[in-house]
Amino acid sequence: MNPVIYCRETALHAIRSSRTWRNGIFWDHLDEREQAEVLRDASSRLGDCDLEQLIRLGIAHEPKSNEHAELHVLVCRPNKRSRTEPILPHSCSVELPPGSLLRLTSGVYIVKPELCFVQMAAVLDVPHLFKLGFELMGLYTLPADGGFGFTPSEPAMTVDSLTAYLGALPPIKGKRNALQALPYLLERSRSPMESATVIMLATPQLYGGFGMEQPTLNHKIELNEEARKACELTEIECDAFFAASLADLEYDSAYHNNEQQRQRDTERETAFACMGIVVVRISASQFKDLNKLEAIARLLARRAGKQYRVRTRKHKLQQALLHGALSEDLADGPSDVGERGDGGDAATENA
Repeated sequence: MNPVIYCRETALHAIRSSRTWRNGIFWDHLDEREQAEVLRDASSRLGDCDLEQLIRLGIAHEPKSNEHAELHVLVCRPNKRSRTEPILPHSCSVELPPGSLLRLTSGVYIVKPELCFVQMAAVLDVPHLFKLGFELMGLYTLPADGGFGFTPSEPAMTVDSLTAYLGALPPIKGKRNALQALPYLLERSRSPMESATVIMLATPQLYGGFGMEQPTLNHKIELNEEARKACELTEIECDAFFAASLADLEYDSAYHNNEQQRQRDTERETAFACMGIVVVRISASQFKDLNKLEAIARLLARRAGKQYRVRTRKHKLQQALLHGALSEDLADGPSDVGERGDGGDAATENA
């Protein structure tokens, strides 16, 4: 059998499956010689695809009927391209950088997360591309089957790895969109809700965001002596720290509803107040209300010594589109699976 390289949505399915069940991606990168051989021989023939094996490997899911989901495959030679349902072949006419492919098992390969992101950038709109970037760089993954909820996982890629890959990648479809999204992607978000909130607040108004400074996610702040007395901790971890505003933005999940956690939150609130840091708490209901999000943006701007202004005529339309896309996976709220269970070091305070 000829080797098969799975790409685009099929590769993303495999990446999410591995991050869900293995807490990360541990497949081997191909060296330059092996990659050249696999690309040369890669096939899109249905006969080269073992559908049962793909289900076991997490590349495809169990069919709900007699129909299988589409399988996106990458080929470089025209004579290897054959379209037979459920195969969707995609041509590659450029020389891919070394390490672009991952080996799942003999004869079965997927494109690495960075290349998958570029390929998805060719078909996703800007809001969904931001969501995907935050997910692949985050400490969580969405379900491979597209359902609700999320699972903790190690990141699939980083800002540095994507930057380096894009620098080495020749011009292909999706690269330009990926480059445009790259400056606004942040690492280490812990949940879709955290990602959505930060995207709304820190994305430029051109794309529908409020244009605030980019925060640092899951940032640890060392406490001074006075603050340590307030909570008996040496440092506190913030969900999203806006340095210029001296503000910590915290997602108010169900985890904060028990009495013990509320007490810890109060102590951390006092500790941060000793250092001049305000903690802004945001709930799922607040996120759904653009007016309430704008109030938070104005607070952040004011604390940074700036004035919030709408600078583009189409901002409201772009804002509605971005907000709608970010709200899709949050319709029923984030699941309990994947919420921080160790208490974190998050402080909370209402501005």
